[in-house]
Amino acid sequence: MMKTMTTTYESCDHEHFPEIRQYRRIFGLFFVMFLFIATFSRLLPRSLRPLAAMTHCRGSIWQEASCAAHTVVGFAFMK
Repeated sequence: MMKTMTTTYESCDHEHFPEIRQYRRIFGLFFVMFLFIATFSRLLPRSLRPLAAMTHCRGSIWQEASCAAHTVVGFAFMK
């Protein structure tokens, strides 16, 4: 009888991976920053909003901030 060992990501505790914790911290920082920018950019005309034009994400303030944060944070983990 042959035993095989398989590991799935569902069975692993993802909190022990330092990259995931680091990604969440950086995302949280940039999300707050872009949320501040998105809130004040709503005072501008729609065609001049910097986050909506940068990420092609038009919608709520939360969506604009989240799209912008995902766009920026992804580059931090490129090798």
